[in-house]
Amino acid sequence: MHRLKAKINFTVAVTLVLVFAGCSYLTNFNREPSSPADGQAVDNRYAGEITELDRVIQGDSKPGDAKNAHLKLAQLYSDHNNQHRNYHKALEHLEACSKSLRSRIRKPWHLNEPTAN
Repeated sequence: MHRLKAKINFTVAVTLVLVFAGCSYLTNFNREPSSPADGQAVDNRYAGEITELDRVIQGDSKPGDAKNAHLKLAQLYSDHNNQHRNYHKALEHLEACSKSLRSRIRKPWHLNEPTAN
């Protein structure tokens, strides 16, 4: 009886700790910026980085740089902190990154087509 009561008390204590820890986490989960300037600074950071990465892609950069820019753009467009998320653009940049990776993969020698002599 004493062991059962101890187990129940322990279970209740652990449950209360988890509930209060979860409540304090969830109250800050979807918190808006404390001031409009904070939100604007975050938006400016995303916009600036997106513009810079677009320049890398449009410019004459190395294929590896363009691939990394596409990947980073996909991350930025789908970031949960970005107020102007655009999942369609994120998918487009992810597909472009994937396409550039596939173009650099060589077929194994035994799958290459024979050359005519």
